[in-house]
Amino acid sequence: MYARLHTLACGDLAPSRRLGPAVLVRIDVMLDGKNAEIVARYRRGHRYLALAGRISHSRHGWRLTALRIG
Repeated sequence: MYARLHTLACGDLAPSRRLGPAVLVRIDVMLDGKNAEIVARYRRGHRYLALAGRISHSRHGWRLTALRIG
């Protein structure tokens, strides 16, 4: 997942990047025991976009188990 994000960010491949800088609008965090779900909304130019992720806790620590950017 890191490699994919790195490729998008460094290769200037994010389609909405041409709309301008990302401005954070809101972050919501929901917790349920060993998991956390995060939803962030941001604006680029006139468009509103979002990303969501799920973080799970195990004996090895926290791990990002799902990520959706759109």
